[in-house]
This record gives sequence, C-alpha cells and structure tokens, in this order.
Amino acid sequence: MLEHDSIIDILQYRAKEAPNTSAFTFLRDGEAHENTWTYKDLYINALGIGAGLQSIAPLQSRVLLIFSPGLEVIGAFYGTMLAGMTSVPCTPPDDGRFVAKLERIIRDIDPAVILTDEKLMKNKSLLELSKKTNIPIITTSVLLKQQTSQESPPPMNELALIQYTSGSTGFPKGIMISHSNIIHNQKAIAKVFAKSEQATIVSWLPYFHDMGLIDHLSHF
Repeated sequence: MLEHDSIIDILQYRAKEAPNTSAFTFLRDGEAHENTWTYKDLYINALGIGAGLQSIAPLQSRVLLIFSPGLEVIGAFYGTMLAGMTSVPCTPPDDGRFVAKLERIIRDIDPAVILTDEKLMKNKSLLELSKKTNIPIITTSVLLKQQTSQESPPPMNELALIQYTSGSTGFPKGIMISHSNIIHNQKAIAKVFAKSEQATIVSWLPYFHDMGLIDHLSHF
C-alpha cells in the first residue's frame, strides 16, 4: 500500500496518477449496473461537496451522513474530509427508533449539518429529526450546484470520522477514528488478504457497517 499521511492524500494521488481507473461501481440490488466512478470522478465530486460544506459550516465541524445505498455517500464521505470536517456516518431511517437514536448522537457531537440525498430528503423521520434538533439538512446535489470552489485546501483534520455503534444493546457509542488508524488498518487488511492495486473488492455491506466503511469505502 502507498505511504501517505491520510486517505485523502491517497485519493489525490490516485486521481492524478490513475484518473481514468475505476474506483467504485454500484450494482442496484447487487446485480444491475447503476453507476461507476473513476478516481477522477470521485475526486471532482468530493471537491465540489467539500467546497459547498465550507460555505455553510466552519472548519472541524461534525457532519452527519445519512444516505440511501449508492455512490453518493462516498462523495460525501471524502468531501467532508476535504472540507476539513469530520464525517459521522449514520444509518438511514428504518424504524421508530431512528429519531431517538439520532437525537442522542446529535446531543453528543453537536453536528453543523445533516448531509443526505434527494430520496431521503423527503423522508418524514429525517425531516422530523432536523426540525426537532434545529440541525439544517442539505443534499449533496444542492452543494454541487453551488459551483463554489476551494481557494486553498484546509489543513487536514487528523480525525477522519466518528463511527457509532448500532445501539442494539444500549445507547450508541462514538469511536473517534484518525487517518493514521485507517491507514494502519488498511495495511493489515492488504497484507492478510494479499491484495494488490489491481484487486477488485465486491461488498454488500452498507457504509455505516464497520467493514463496509473501513475495508471498502476507505480502501485504495
């Protein structure tokens, strides 16, 4: 694995050295091809989201990521880091416990904004959460339409993300994960599974699952 200080450094390297190489492909229901992003696609998308976030929230803010399955959450994940902020991936609305669970997380980290997609923007539970907590909610598509550009990249926040436990056996607990933590973990995974740069990883795990987030979304 490449020697870099952060996973953003790795993304920038890939976007420069292998811009047209496929980075992520999403298969609808695990079968039908829906979309593919190259490293260049991902980096441009993330830059736009990062610039948009900088226009509405201060550096080092916490950003809740609540998304439907698809590539959009990946752009949001890296865009948040490019904005110098910390992403907090959360489960999408599923049952009556959703609002209560997210309210506790919001009290814990005081996020600046909830970032989501067009589909979930219409979800009643998510809208109720935003109204009840007074945390603004915005879609990545709106941020990308703002055509805002970063004048200069912000200092990289060593804290890459905060991952919460499911809360199935108690209240959700947040774990602070640094870029160093992720890179160390990725090196161990690459060594154990003998992964090369040409390897293709197939996963059905969601972005808010530990393996889905760390082993797949964060692996280059």
